[in-house]
Amino acid sequence: MRDQRRRYRYLAVVLVVVVIATLYALATPRPAYNYLDPATPVYTARYAAAPVTTPYTITVVTYNIQYAEKIETATADLSQLALQHGLDIALLQEMDAAGVDQIARSLKFNYVYYPATIHPRSHRDFGNAILTRWPILNSEKLLLPHLSPATNITRTATKAVIQVGGTNVTAYSTHTETILTLPAYRSDQYTAIAGDVGLSKYVVVGGDFNSLLPGDADELDRTFGEIGMQRTTGNIASTLESYNLSFVADHLFTRGFQVEQAGVLATAEASDHFPVWAQFTFTQP
Repeated sequence: MRDQRRRYRYLAVVLVVVVIATLYALATPRPAYNYLDPATPVYTARYAAAPVTTPYTITVVTYNIQYAEKIETATADLSQLALQHGLDIALLQEMDAAGVDQIARSLKFNYVYYPATIHPRSHRDFGNAILTRWPILNSEKLLLPHLSPATNITRTATKAVIQVGGTNVTAYSTHTETILTLPAYRSDQYTAIAGDVGLSKYVVVGGDFNSLLPGDADELDRTFGEIGMQRTTGNIASTLESYNLSFVADHLFTRGFQVEQAGVLATAEASDHFPVWAQFTFTQP
């Protein structure tokens, strides 16, 4: 009975959040346009020295840096994570080109960034980036199905093949729809990403999946489980704090790796999201 009451309270609060967010969205002007060409615009740079040997473990982080507003603070957050656990690949969301370049220069990482749209709140580019201390061999933008009913923005995933020593790792950074849409919209977007993964042995998918409703995380597990991927951050209690509530919205999924440890950087201050990280060991061929 206690669990049932807790569930009802949770759903009531989520409903209030949805109503408030919907009113905000309806009052927000629609964006100038979406970037629907899968090849452009794209921003890249190389700031990393070239490591030569495949490491025993790699550390990956996903971080939604809210509207790319606190870039210096976000850089400090990621630098702290690198000192504590190492850092090989950073999957960033809600970014613009200037913010990505500033972080990459500071970390001495390579990067690729594809904006998805001009966001109606910030009036700046808004999209997903992949930063890494390893060479990026190729990249592309995956257009996800459905436009947001409230803001008309498109959702995407940035994909890159990264040469980690002598091994290629395929990485995705994504940001799927919010709870302002039909649940089927997010489901279709989850499925589109999973369907793009293909046969690559070493894969990491990370981002803000907006999995705020009961059952969303289970659906993610099923969708990516069908292609042999596991959620590495399932024991994390909170990745997002909003409206005085805690949610698990950000996840890392992997295939081909043994998960050593995972967590959040709870001291981060650049966003309402926390950086979510995991350390992986390469499995044997």
